[in-house]
Amino acid sequence: MTKARWRLLCGLLALFGVMAIAVACGDDDDNTSGTTGGGASPGASSSAGNVDLADDQSLTLNLAGEPDSLDPSKASFSTELTIITQLFTGPFKFDKDLKLVADMAQQVPTKDNGGISADGLSYTYKLKPGLKWSDGKAITSADVAYAVRRAADPRFGGDYQSFVQELKGGADIAKMKPDDPGLDAAMQKLGVETPDELTVKLTLDKANAEFINYLALWFTFPLPQDVIKAKGNDWIQPENIVSSGPFIMKEWAHKDHITLAPNPNWYGEKVTLKNVKFLMITDPQQAYNAYQSGQLDQVSVPTALVQQTKADPTLGKELITLDRLSTFRLGLVNTKAPFDNKKVRQAIAYAIDRKALVDVGLKGVGKPATSFIPPGIAGYDANAQPQFDANKAKQLLKDAGFENGNGLPKIVLSYSNTGNNQPVATFLQQALKNVLNMNVDLDPLDPKDFTAKFKAGDIQMTFVGWGADYPDPGNFMGPNLTTGAGNNKSGYSNPQFDDLVHKAQIETDRAKAADLLKQAQTMMQDDAPDVFLFYAQRFELRKPWVKGISNTGMDYQVLGDRGLYLGSIAKH
Repeated sequence: MTKARWRLLCGLLALFGVMAIAVACGDDDDNTSGTTGGGASPGASSSAGNVDLADDQSLTLNLAGEPDSLDPSKASFSTELTIITQLFTGPFKFDKDLKLVADMAQQVPTKDNGGISADGLSYTYKLKPGLKWSDGKAITSADVAYAVRRAADPRFGGDYQSFVQELKGGADIAKMKPDDPGLDAAMQKLGVETPDELTVKLTLDKANAEFINYLALWFTFPLPQDVIKAKGNDWIQPENIVSSGPFIMKEWAHKDHITLAPNPNWYGEKVTLKNVKFLMITDPQQAYNAYQSGQLDQVSVPTALVQQTKADPTLGKELITLDRLSTFRLGLVNTKAPFDNKKVRQAIAYAIDRKALVDVGLKGVGKPATSFIPPGIAGYDANAQPQFDANKAKQLLKDAGFENGNGLPKIVLSYSNTGNNQPVATFLQQALKNVLNMNVDLDPLDPKDFTAKFKAGDIQMTFVGWGADYPDPGNFMGPNLTTGAGNNKSGYSNPQFDDLVHKAQIETDRAKAADLLKQAQTMMQDDAPDVFLFYAQRFELRKPWVKGISNTGMDYQVLGDRGLYLGSIAKH
């Protein structure tokens, strides 16, 4: 929510308009007949199964905004990842049960099968033979090595650099500037080797029990290096892009739609859908209306209409509801006044009534957050502080030297102007004014502009979410809050926190690791680098003739986007 991933929620959450990745949950049988586990071999049968297929195999979805980039080395928002994961695949993936399985690789490396060395420092795997790019050229281990080096390269500025820089030699690269004369030589020393055309060996500086999960994330997917070198930044345009995933891109009409078609050279299960169109409707009510008029086959339900939709005799049967492994937060840049003052941050954290935010701002859609780690992930703490206490908030602001808000500098809350972000931003603005007499100016931005501004760190206060890249508490703590991490946009730095997180990373007993991370979370939340607001829920409508798509807890912008290739349209 990667991220890593402002995963952000690590990329933009369909329901709330910012990037998010979510938790697994079952739903109606009509919508879960497919599976995302274990890529099939070349020549496998169609994903349609026994569905009585419609003549027109077209699926229309809503991306809810323009992607900032479709380059896997640079992407981190969910609008980007929904499209990227249709166009590219990697050595491993998480199946519909969020279990790590082999995808382009022959098997998942373990210590038992010799894929992971006894000291936990090296990971070796083999690609399946016969893999091809959409242009017919062979996919080799060299394409993987190129992608890994590119993801670590500071010249590309991706938010997930810190993940790949854990490889041997990566710490040296992390210290380099894009114009460093020794950068090219350092990149070649990075701990990635290709003994033959199918074998990839990755060597770490230090053992990390979470590392195997990184190999299922988009920045480790092989890339077509010849195309990138020939076309430069334009390699991701429809006329140039070469794909490894189930789809190819036919069209990218900026700020309007993206159209995909099946990749004839994809190694996996034959794709039944012939045309997948992603519209970019940012207004949730407009998107909802488009679903009702038949222009969309699936849509996120606006929070104000959830109860109405549940009660509707037709729409209620098409409604899919699930919790997500994602936490939304008020991001405070700790290096900019007044948020360089810990007591100001603490005052804000105690000033916000999370239950009222969910009940009023979100119309009951979501759950009040007490900790960064959400329910469903080891280390979740239902009793974590800070929680709402208006008197304590006022005292902390007074102790910070700004009694009753006097003397505070200008404060601007920037956010993506899509989904239900506006009522949330308005609620937060009013809450801080009512409790702390703090004046906050709202800065709603076009989704693409917000994404670019966020990635560049050009913010003071923001409203964002983080969803799990992989189902482990370390994915919340490390990428977002350790010193210098790629997604640490707050600038938070606490050596004791870092030490606990790093100890958890090397702990192979993940239950013990969760205890360490819970301690780290308690320490961090007292520092209040950010203010954790609510855990996301998803309410989606899907037409009953859309079959085969399974919904996972870590889907990106569009529910079911990890398994769209299994979808089909039934006669109706």
